[in-house]
Amino acid sequence: MTVLSTEEVVQLTQEIWSALLAPQGTPQLELDDLPGYEVLATTDITGEWNGTVCVACSRAAARRVTSVMFEIPDEDLGETDVRDAVGELVNVVGGNIKGLLPGPTVLSLPKVVEGGELSLPPHLELAQEVRFSWMAEPVLVSVWTDTSAG
Repeated sequence: MTVLSTEEVVQLTQEIWSALLAPQGTPQLELDDLPGYEVLATTDITGEWNGTVCVACSRAAARRVTSVMFEIPDEDLGETDVRDAVGELVNVVGGNIKGLLPGPTVLSLPKVVEGGELSLPPHLELAQEVRFSWMAEPVLVSVWTDTSAG
């Protein structure tokens, strides 16, 4: 059963991107299919609906997100800053997706992985995946349904 449509994920993600990053004059998030996801962040949703939300992007996109979000010049960014920004981004995306799902549900703390592949348990099934580009860098948002629950 698909709980969210692709259009809902696209609209929600673009609205979040505009609210967090576009007011500072950065370009909008556009539908695209670029390779190179190097920074991945996940947050779990548990309750009436169970699953995982993932935001993945290139290292360059992660650094740009961090620089814009925290208003820190790129040369002054630390790895902790980047992890915090991408974690906050998945937290906001996950929280908004949670709001569209049957409730009550709870959002977990984000987990950020750099330089690896997304490693999810086998009981998670891909429900939606949308690929974007931002400033010529790849961004991916995916929603995974927990098939082991109820």
